[in-house]
Amino acid sequence: MIGRLYKVAERTAAAVMKRYREGGGEAVVRRGDVDVTRLADQEAGEAALSALREEFPEGAYVVSEESGVVRWGDERYLILVDPLDGSENFIAKVPLFAVAVAGGVYKEGTLEDVKEAVLYLPATEDVYAVDGGGVRLNGASLSPVQSPRGVALVELGAKFPREHVEIPQALGLKIRSLGCATYSAFLAALGYVDLFIDLRRRLGPWDVAPALAAGLHNPAYQAWLADGYALDRRVAVIAGKKPHVQEAVKLAQT
Repeated sequence: MIGRLYKVAERTAAAVMKRYREGGGEAVVRRGDVDVTRLADQEAGEAALSALREEFPEGAYVVSEESGVVRWGDERYLILVDPLDGSENFIAKVPLFAVAVAGGVYKEGTLEDVKEAVLYLPATEDVYAVDGGGVRLNGASLSPVQSPRGVALVELGAKFPREHVEIPQALGLKIRSLGCATYSAFLAALGYVDLFIDLRRRLGPWDVAPALAAGLHNPAYQAWLADGYALDRRVAVIAGKKPHVQEAVKLAQT
């Protein structure tokens, strides 16, 4: 499955970079309750869905940020897609945005089915892949980092809960925001940072799916999703090294 997920991510990344070079992707196509869909998002979503149909002709149950739920064939695979995460970075020409594709055999129809993932950073051509053999970056195996890093990645914006700042401060962690939630969550799953927090309920299950797959190979990793692993709701998440997550969850619930 990982090879097919890679091909989907690769084709989507090519569409993303074409628009990045040409410009003009900032035009608003649709405004939702949570997100704004711009031309770049729409094009990436169309490229991803087209690639998925070609790579998984036998059937899939797809949950995508841009396309919603799309089903065909025998629906044997569950696949979650964020065709362009970090779109504000993309529009601002900050070269940190991602294409995320994750999935597994459809069993429970929740995030717990996700076992494999590809996280593609188009601007740098770095590709993280997760399957039963572990995590790889550009084909080289990665081992999770177990030592403390002293850093929390949080999602910030025009509006955000004060807990995004207060919780890491209470734990003595430095606060950083990358503007690409999927990548931030993934770095926490690898242990490169101690904690990832987003309590806004703006993320979708596709944003955390690659991190959850990577976290299966890191015994020091823990993920807390406030509303569980269902696919039909937005996500509030605290994830990273277990002691930090446990303390952070206590603080978030007080």
